[in-house]
Amino acid sequence: RGIARSRLAKSTLDVAWGAVLSILAHKAEEVGATVIAVPPHNTTQLCSRCGKLPLVSKTLADRVHRCVHCGYVADRDLNAAQNILRLGSSLQDKTCADGQCVS
Repeated sequence: RGIARSRLAKSTLDVAWGAVLSILAHKAEEVGATVIAVPPHNTTQLCSRCGKLPLVSKTLADRVHRCVHCGYVADRDLNAAQNILRLGSSLQDKTCADGQCVS
């Protein structure tokens, strides 16, 4: 906790996040699953229903996703999770063919 507030904060948190991803990949491999890294850019901003960006970007205080384009309303985290799932599935389709996955 103390180091996370020092000059080394970014480096420390990067190492911790890397360790989480490493453990996740190892556990997925044990059960025959694959971890697909998804670029996080705009996953909380984009509408998971129509795919459009909001006219004004949401702040962290905005906890509900309301799309002005299609009217879709959902919890912001649910909307982001749906975007991540769709993106991860599309990336999986590109890396897996005929049951053979490229890692």
